[in-house]
Formats: sequence, C-alpha cells, structure tokens
Amino acid sequence: MTIYDIDNNKINNIPFEQHYKSIVTANETGQQTLVNPEFYGKIGEQHYRLLAYLSTLFSNSVILDIGSHLGYSALSLSYHSTNTIHSFDIVDNVLAPIKTRPNIKFHIANLFDSVGREYWRKLILSAAFIFLDVDPHNGSMEIDMYRYLKEIGYTGFVVCDDIWYFKDMRDRFW
Repeated sequence: MTIYDIDNNKINNIPFEQHYKSIVTANETGQQTLVNPEFYGKIGEQHYRLLAYLSTLFSNSVILDIGSHLGYSALSLSYHSTNTIHSFDIVDNVLAPIKTRPNIKFHIANLFDSVGREYWRKLILSAAFIFLDVDPHNGSMEIDMYRYLKEIGYTGFVVCDDIWYFKDMRDRFW
C-alpha cells in the first residue's frame, strides 16, 4: 500500500502559475481566451493546483480525466510531463491551446455505456489515477462509475469532483 503525504505547503510549493502562464493567461478585455480565474484559484476553493500536485506523485503513468469539458483538469493533470493523460467526454469543448499539450490525449467516448467501457477497459485498468468530474453532478453517474471500477478490479487512485457541493451528489453518491 502506498501512502501519500498531501498538505497545503506541498501543493502551494509547486510552481503552478509559472508552469502554465504560457497557456492560461490573464486578459482584462474580456476577449475569449484561455482566461479562467478559477484555474489559478487557491487550494480549498479550486481543485486545479491539487490535481497538478497529485500528478507529481506518479511517474510514467497513465492518468484518466473523465469529463473533459474545456480541458482545464486535463491540463492540470499534465503538470508532470512523464505521465500520459487520457481525457474523455461525449462532446468536444476542449480549448484549442490545451489540445497542443504533448502528454494529453483527448477522446470523444462515453465511458458510461457498456460498449465504451469495454472498448477502453484495458486503459482504465492500467490507469494509476482517475479524476472523475462529470456533468450533471447528481451522484448517479459517479456511483455507477465507482461500482464499475470495483466490478472490474480497478486498484488505482480515484478522485471525484464536487462530492459535497451539490445536494444530489451528497444524497446519491454518499
């Protein structure tokens, strides 16, 4: 069993802003860019720094991001460049500059149906770490994925987003 020592100082000590400043920049004019004030948000308020830090706990590993949306979580997970991030969603909304990251592979696939799961099963089982951030956050998809991972004998590390933020998530997932 691996024990991970995670604390605020370790997370805050990674050079997060410097690492991503060429991709996610500030823009006061409101033009559509990769501006996302939440991306640089403090730990305890946003999860991006935590994901970047968690990626440093793995080397030469496969990490899954289930629920790509705009690609910010996959971008955070790509912090440690020896890892390969596979990000999944059912639609392509990922911002173009994020798609250029060499260690991220974006897939349009539904991991919540039996065909999609079977097709990607080997990759899922090979992942050291899975980040699950699906929409809507109602707990039903999350518990479904949790049960599937148990059923196939997944032994990696799983982090779920918004586990307490939404009432449906609290009621159905917990």
